[in-house]
Amino acid sequence: HKSKYYKKGFTKATNGLFKPLEICDPFARDCHWANHTNDIDPSTSALSHLDALEWLKSFDDGVMDIVLFDPPFSPNQAERYGNGMSNIYTQGGYLSDVYFECSRILKTGGRFLKLGYNSNKPHPTFELVEMWVTCFGANRNDVIMSLWNKNQSRIDEFIRHPN
Repeated sequence: HKSKYYKKGFTKATNGLFKPLEICDPFARDCHWANHTNDIDPSTSALSHLDALEWLKSFDDGVMDIVLFDPPFSPNQAERYGNGMSNIYTQGGYLSDVYFECSRILKTGGRFLKLGYNSNKPHPTFELVEMWVTCFGANRNDVIMSLWNKNQSRIDEFIRHPN
């Protein structure tokens, strides 16, 4: 989160929203841009150290203005997960459940800032605002940053289907 490019994305996400903001980061590491931070690694400075899905479930519906979403998406980044989860994108159903919880806790009109290697729509309630590629140079992978707005929800989007 310390990159100037990440800062640009965070600035876009917060632009035009009334302050103070309720911002959560389920994979925060040592980033303090959010006032609700979590990272499963207890050696980080995050305020909570739970599995991201369980942490997100602890919030009430529609309480967040912004969700920052920068999970580990490479084996090197995922080494901090000692519970056998090497990459959240490869765990069947986990990512869908996390996206559901992010949509559930976001206010209508709230924003979802997603960093990763794909531009997939995270949840049916989200509408793409802007997307850009951040190039770090040398042998580092580019990162796709996408900013999404949460549209007004329909009740059928929140009905949980059995896995």
